Amino acid sequence: MKLSTLVAAAGMLLGCSDVIQEGTDSGPSNTNFDATPTNASAVDAMPNNASPPDARPPSDFDLTTFTASVSLQPLSYVPADLSGITYNHDSNTFYMIRNNATRIWEVDTSYNLIRIIQPTGSFGDSEDIVYLGDNEYAIVSEEGILYIGTIAPGTTDTTVDPATFQAVTFATNGGNQGPEGVAYDPDSEMFYVVKEENPRKLYSFPRPPAGTSSVTAIEPYDAQVLPMPRLTQDMSGVLFNRETGRLIILSHRDHRAVDLDLDATVHGILDFPRSQHEGIAFDGDGNLHIVGEPNFHNIYLRSNP
Repeated sequence: MKLSTLVAAAGMLLGCSDVIQEGTDSGPSNTNFDATPTNASAVDAMPNNASPPDARPPSDFDLTTFTASVSLQPLSYVPADLSGITYNHDSNTFYMIRNNATRIWEVDTSYNLIRIIQPTGSFGDSEDIVYLGDNEYAIVSEEGILYIGTIAPGTTDTTVDPATFQAVTFATNGGNQGPEGVAYDPDSEMFYVVKEENPRKLYSFPRPPAGTSSVTAIEPYDAQVLPMPRLTQDMSGVLFNRETGRLIILSHRDHRAVDLDLDATVHGILDFPRSQHEGIAFDGDGNLHIVGEPNFHNIYLRSNP
């Protein structure tokens, strides 16, 4: 065999090694469950503009190493029904949302209240909020509608008009078991939404063009079956991890967060004190912030070197 052929073959093997390392990264204490997506047609059904995330460099992210800094600390300015949280990296502040009778609080990273944002109309039974960039946000309702629009920056109490938001229907749900959390990948412009239970569902769909009022969502895997029925009895919140390209799914019944791929492979679990955890976000330093009903917040610090 020629030397040039051997060199080329070695290069190909090294390239494959890099890909394998990226696709199976996990901390030493993480539990991995191999799973094959049950929705085999999902890839074929994916819209042309819904390309998978770009290859990412190896990450030392390990959910199991996060340690509690603040635990179940109540927020006096929130009367009840705290349901979601998102981090605005442009202002270095958090936006938190109230379930149903929508109210939005902007707070600093120490949870000091900056302002209250009151809708002049209805966002439905609002459950979660996610920052998209450029002062744009998406609010998900239990009815299966995603509202996309602008909340202007400021430091004083203000109002926001839901009629100025793009209302996008992605599912049809009723009662108190519909969509609970929303996450966003700014690189692929994909939304991920979790439906709480009966049955549990994970929806994904690309950000629709302006003027679009409905989309066809796909399910990357059957969340009622995978990763395991008792690993998460419900799904109350979701966070996209841009560093790993994975999701962190929150369960308020099991009091935990689960780090997993879009094929349901589990990379780590973080358990919390017993309470009703509803929303999850990273801050600018990669620490985790979890909020829940009636009005508490937790902070978990990233411990990776």
